[in-house]
Amino acid sequence: NALSFDGDTDFINLGNSATLEPTSSLTLELWVNPAIISDQRDLITSGIDGAGIKGYHLSIQNDGKVYFKPGAYGIPATTSTLSANEWTHIAATYEAGVGAKIYINGQLEVSSSAVTAAIEYDGYDPTIGGIANLWGYWYNGLMDEVRIWDDVRTAAEISTYYNRSVASDASNLVAYYKADESPGTSTMADETANANNRTLSGGTTFATSGDFLTTVAAKPEGNALS
Repeated sequence: NALSFDGDTDFINLGNSATLEPTSSLTLELWVNPAIISDQRDLITSGIDGAGIKGYHLSIQNDGKVYFKPGAYGIPATTSTLSANEWTHIAATYEAGVGAKIYINGQLEVSSSAVTAAIEYDGYDPTIGGIANLWGYWYNGLMDEVRIWDDVRTAAEISTYYNRSVASDASNLVAYYKADESPGTSTMADETANANNRTLSGGTTFATSGDFLTTVAAKPEGNALS
C-alpha cells in the first residue's frame, strides 16, 4: 500500500518530537509518485517555507526538479526532473560543516557546500505533504517508505537500500513510515522504537494500488524488490 494525497490540504503532522529535529546530521528518504507536476509541492518540511526560515524542506518544484533546503537556505535543485505517474526515490542528506546532497533513484544528483550551518528550528512541527508553510504547496500523488535519519547515509547505503525495506531498529533511524496500512485506517505507524504514530489529516488516505513494494523477498540485509 501507499499514502495518497489529493493536493487539497492533505498532510500528516509528525508532532513535536526532538528526535525529528537533528541539527548536525540528517537524511530524508521517500518514494514519490506525483499525480501532476505543477507548482511547488512540499514532501517533508519542518517549518514555514521561505528564504531565511529555519528547519528543513524537501520539495518538488514546478518544473519537476527536486529542491532541498537544510536550514535557512537551499542548495541547487536536481538537473533531472520527476515525471507524473511514475515512482521515483528521493534521498537528501545534510552534514553541518560539510554540505548537502540529493540522490535520485540511488544515484547522486547534487552535491553542494553552499549551506553548512547547523540546522535551527522555529517551533513548527515537521509534516509530510504540506501544511508547515504559508503557501499551500500541497503534494498531489502517492508516497511510500518515508524514512528520517539523524545521521548522513553514505552513497553506498543509499544505492543499496533505496529499493529495499530496512530494519526498524537500524542505527540512527528516527522515523520509518512504511505506509502499509489498509484503506480506511486513520493512523500511520512509525516502525521504529520511537513509535511516533501519526493521524492522517485532510483527505490523506492509504491506497491499495501503486505500491512499488508490492512483493518482496526477505533477506537479512533488507527486502529487495522483485
